[in-house]
Amino acid sequence: MKKKIILGIVLLFSLLILWYLFVKKYDYIVTFKEKTSPGTIFHGALEWNENLIKSDLIESKIIKEIAFSNIKQEFKIKDSTIVFNWDFEGINDSITKVTVGVIDAKNSILNRIMLPFTSNGIKQFAINKVVSFKSGLEQHLDKHKVKFRGISEIPEIFCAYVNVESTLEGKAQEMIANNSTVMVFLNENNIKMVGNPFIEVTSWDIVNKNIKFNYCFPVEKMNYLPKHPMVFFKQITAKKALNTTYFGNYRTSDRAWFSVYDHALRNNIKLTNMPLEIFYNNPYMGGNELEWRAEIFIPIEE
Repeated sequence: MKKKIILGIVLLFSLLILWYLFVKKYDYIVTFKEKTSPGTIFHGALEWNENLIKSDLIESKIIKEIAFSNIKQEFKIKDSTIVFNWDFEGINDSITKVTVGVIDAKNSILNRIMLPFTSNGIKQFAINKVVSFKSGLEQHLDKHKVKFRGISEIPEIFCAYVNVESTLEGKAQEMIANNSTVMVFLNENNIKMVGNPFIEVTSWDIVNKNIKFNYCFPVEKMNYLPKHPMVFFKQITAKKALNTTYFGNYRTSDRAWFSVYDHALRNNIKLTNMPLEIFYNNPYMGGNELEWRAEIFIPIEE
C-alpha cells in the first residue's frame, strides 16, 4: 500500500513537471487591474509599442490584435523572441483586468527550468516592461475622467456642419483645421449659433481606427439656407443612446467611447458605433483640462 502511494506521488509529480515544461501555455504571467475601460488600455498598449519603436532601444512589433480585448506583441532581444500576449477584460463599468502571458519562443524550456532559481531572465524582463507600461498608463489616466451615465437620449439639434475623415488620434486636430471654415461662413451670413459645437460620427472603423464624422454647429432654423461648397445643414433627430461624461483634453475623448462600448458588450446592448460628442468648453480659452467637459452619446440599435 505504501509503495502504491509513493508511486502515485511520483507519477503525479512527473505529470506536473511534464505539464510545466511542455504543456503550460506561458513561461510567466503578469496580472494587474486598472480603473478604466479595456479599450483605453488596449489603445494605450498600442501607443506604448509605437513609443518603444521610436525609442530605438528595443525591437518590438504587434503581430496580432483583436479590438479592445487582445494584443500579441513580439520583442527581439539577441537570440530570444519574447512574446507578450495581452488580454483585457472589463470587470465592471470602471475596472479592467489585464493579463499578460509571456513566453520565449526559442528558449521556453530553459526559461521554465531556471525560473524558480533566478530573479533575472524572462521574469524580470516581463515585470520591468509591464511596470513601465503601467506607470505610463496611470499618468495618462490622471489627465482625464470618465463618468458613465446610462441610458439617455440624444437631443434634437439643427446644425451647420462639414464632413471630416480622420484617425481617432487626429480627430481634434481635424476639428481645429475645419473650425474657421464653418465660423467664417456663419459670420458672413449672419447666422447665429445657439448651442455648443459637437461631432456626429457617421462611420467608426474599430479595427483600422478610422472615423468619418460631421463637425457640427447648432444654429437657428431658417427659411433660406445659404449655399457653400463645404458647409451643409441638417436636423439631428432624438435617439435613445448610452451616455457618458468625459472630463479632459478633447484629443482623447474617445476614451469615453470605449467605456460605453465595454458597458454595452457586457450587458448585451447593441450600439450603432456612431458616437455623438457635445463639447462644453472652448479649448482656445485654456484652463484646467480636467474641467473641460464633453457629453458622449452612442445610439442604441432599434
